[in-house]
Amino acid sequence: MSIAPTDSESLTHALATAGGMTAFERIQVMLDARADQGLARQSYDGGDYVRARDWRVGDVVETRPESTPRFEKPAEPFVHVPTITLMRGGVPHRIGGPVATTTRITAETEIGWQKWAGDLQAHGVAQAEASKARAKADREVVEDHRRKKSEKLDAMYRRACERLHKAGKPVPSLEAWKNDRVETRYQRECKKLIAAGFQPRTREQFAAPPPNWEMFAPPPLVAAVRSTNSRGYNSRRRERYDSEFVRDFAGRQTARFIEELVDEHGNPTVAFRSAICISLALFNSALPKDLIFGEDKGKVESSIGGVLSRMQIRDRAYIELARARRCHFVVDLDGWWRSVKALWKAIRKFLPPEFMPNLIVYRARESDGQGVENPHLIWLLPPGSRVIPRKGAKNIDKQKTLHQMIQRGIVNKLIELGADPGHHNSDKVKNALAPGWSIACNDDSFCTMSEWKGFLPTITPDERAMMRRARQIKIQRENDVEAELSNALWHDGIAARRLVIKAAQRRRDPAFLAALRSNGAFVDWLYNPVDGEVTKRMIELHGDGRVVRQVLAAQRGFVVDLGQVPSETGQFCDHGRDTYRNQRRDADSGLTRETAEEREALRNAHRSEAGKVSRANERLINCGLIAEEIQRRLSLGLTIEEIGDAKAEIVKALVKSGNVSRATAYRRFDEVVAVVSQASRYQAVRNSDQVEDSASQGSQTVDSEPACLPASESGASVPMSTLPLVRRRPVGPVDPAMLAGQHARRILETWRRAVESWREASRRRRDEDVPTMPSSTVGSAFWS
Repeated sequence: MSIAPTDSESLTHALATAGGMTAFERIQVMLDARADQGLARQSYDGGDYVRARDWRVGDVVETRPESTPRFEKPAEPFVHVPTITLMRGGVPHRIGGPVATTTRITAETEIGWQKWAGDLQAHGVAQAEASKARAKADREVVEDHRRKKSEKLDAMYRRACERLHKAGKPVPSLEAWKNDRVETRYQRECKKLIAAGFQPRTREQFAAPPPNWEMFAPPPLVAAVRSTNSRGYNSRRRERYDSEFVRDFAGRQTARFIEELVDEHGNPTVAFRSAICISLALFNSALPKDLIFGEDKGKVESSIGGVLSRMQIRDRAYIELARARRCHFVVDLDGWWRSVKALWKAIRKFLPPEFMPNLIVYRARESDGQGVENPHLIWLLPPGSRVIPRKGAKNIDKQKTLHQMIQRGIVNKLIELGADPGHHNSDKVKNALAPGWSIACNDDSFCTMSEWKGFLPTITPDERAMMRRARQIKIQRENDVEAELSNALWHDGIAARRLVIKAAQRRRDPAFLAALRSNGAFVDWLYNPVDGEVTKRMIELHGDGRVVRQVLAAQRGFVVDLGQVPSETGQFCDHGRDTYRNQRRDADSGLTRETAEEREALRNAHRSEAGKVSRANERLINCGLIAEEIQRRLSLGLTIEEIGDAKAEIVKALVKSGNVSRATAYRRFDEVVAVVSQASRYQAVRNSDQVEDSASQGSQTVDSEPACLPASESGASVPMSTLPLVRRRPVGPVDPAMLAGQHARRILETWRRAVESWREASRRRRDEDVPTMPSSTVGSAFWS
């Protein structure tokens, strides 16, 4: 019986031969039979839906009665066509490869651009040399493993030949002996599997390496094989990107797609998006060393300890830019536009040409594959204006704070366009380098943070007001109503809330007073879907429509987020800053509000105290470092006098280490030498006292009698076994030198602890992603 394949089969499966089924169909028939057996053992309450395997197999599967369960045909995967658009002067151009740049370079960023271009070129050269060195080392490891294996087989073959020669049997060739050895092992394994009741493997399955071969191979060989496979993938990836099969990309089943890039002459070129334009190159340079990525926006993974190469990770749907640096701004837009040009025109209503986004990462709508849906707008800071913590950099924390404020200011500026104010993790973005997204690039200008600060109307927006505006815009879009009508409904809802609260306060409404016990009860009193006070008033004014219900739901969410209830006689403020209530509360409690001068004086006092603490800690660290250098030279046999003569040499060594300045070393040197000298004398005195005590205790015999014991009346000595040996040191006057030495030891200990804390903090700053564990807990943590 010949079976005609369906549209889905013709893409992935071969046609059936005349008089038979394909292997895929035979497997489906077996699966259907097993499923029928399982369903016969289960109870079913009826239903009418199509089994997934019925539409694939066709006429092979018998028609089942209506009472048997059948599953629906799976939905067709989303067809994605990677699109790269270049915006030049606000005009979109479809491109298929690298283009020349038209970036505007200012005097402020010229040096940064030159340094970035030089570093990028040097990094490419270094990567090529490192790749060649790794390839050579991997070949040597693999060849060494093959040579050892060949030598081992040759030794085994010689021993087998000797045994056969002694037995008078013919000696086979090396190749025949190897084949016979493999066949013997295969037959032995088949017998074991049959005896255990399992189906033996085929010869092809037996010859293939086991899936867990890495567990039994030497680690250098495993690393070499993985590195070689990674280079092979990178070589194929340079030619084109091929998803190879239907896969889930950012929560959407996507059909197979291919992306290839060509140059201006139509010749194939490197299929890396980072080589297309400056914007994508800057995006690539903003990635951290240890990548954090994810296939959907709800879950992320780390490249540390993973099996994916860096090139494979850069093809994932979501990726995090460097957290330690500040290289970009991002806005998550919610909505759909019919084209990139339409979206660009919508953005131009809010931003001038020089502040337009450098990257727009999006994909088409799933239902019809058209338009731009939920894009990410990304602005990249030019080299020289990025916030990069490095040695000697100043005001890094202030620069990071300013960057965060500008980020929220841009979101506040574009809320009417559909910006999501709840997108706080601005480091995680849609990966512009992944072929699964379509992108639009703009290289005309890259704005610095100072330019953004001067352009934005505010960089300290009210977060609650942003959320309220976003809800209002969402209502307008979802219900397709005019902005004037939506604003009227919104303001009527706010006015209705104020009126019902004020009226209930004046008449002392029992239901209102009972609702004041908690925020939940108060919200239910206002916005209950049936008998809420605001709900009844809004329905009476505008009717029970969908738009009215949307406004009520949004304003109810605002009151829930506010988490407050008005007092019995107070006022419930709309935006959550109840100044009148705060003034009444302060007046009742006898408190007065601080003036601006008082707050400024308090801030100055805090800064002064913080400066004192910082200077004291710096002094402890500097003295500790100088004391370490002096003690190191004392341990080499120098005396205190020789240390004083070598002052210039010690200062030079401290300055060369880069931790202590020359002026500080000279200023603190004499003080540290005095403390170390006192501590050394105290240590010497203690050691001599311990030696004397041990000598006096060792010279006393068992038969001697302590001088402090009284003689017995009979004149006989008291045995030592009956009385304990009590030895008391005479109490003498306090030695000032000893007290000074003890004080010096305490000072040295304080310096040592300060230096240890400073070094530990420096190590944590260098290795931010490496968790620290105290040495005393390593063993217990490992075994637990």
